[in-house]
Amino acid sequence: MQTAPLIAACRRAGKRICVPAYDARAGHYRFAWLTENDALTRGRWGIPEPAVPEWVEAPEKTVHLVLVPGLQFDRARRRLGHGGGYFDRLLEGLTACKIGLAAEAQLARRVPVEEYDVVMDLVVTDQGLYPAPARPPRKARPAGRGRSKGGERAG
Repeated sequence: MQTAPLIAACRRAGKRICVPAYDARAGHYRFAWLTENDALTRGRWGIPEPAVPEWVEAPEKTVHLVLVPGLQFDRARRRLGHGGGYFDRLLEGLTACKIGLAAEAQLARRVPVEEYDVVMDLVVTDQGLYPAPARPPRKARPAGRGRSKGGERAG
């Protein structure tokens, strides 16, 4: 999915944009600021990234929205990447909204996951939105049932 129109819209709205870029010294992906004047180069997986990255310091405080690529997603918002865990490590600990971007054809019935895989908050395709399932409302306990404040069984 092409992100150039979305990046242009964000710029018009006055948003600062950062992108994942591979830090060869550190051996993992980091967030780098993207400005209109940045020269781009093909990164580790062929994805354009700043040729001379200006790394984002404290992304957990400055990054509010992340658009995440993937090979496949499922309707439960799980993501299948290239298998190295690069994006999962990049996203780990971020409270930012994580949106998986894909073509509808990239949706699978179920994507295999590992314990460290980060689930998206939303998946957006060219044909629809797949948000987190709504939680059913909690049922109130009938009066006189359950535990009293002391932790003993009431009733």
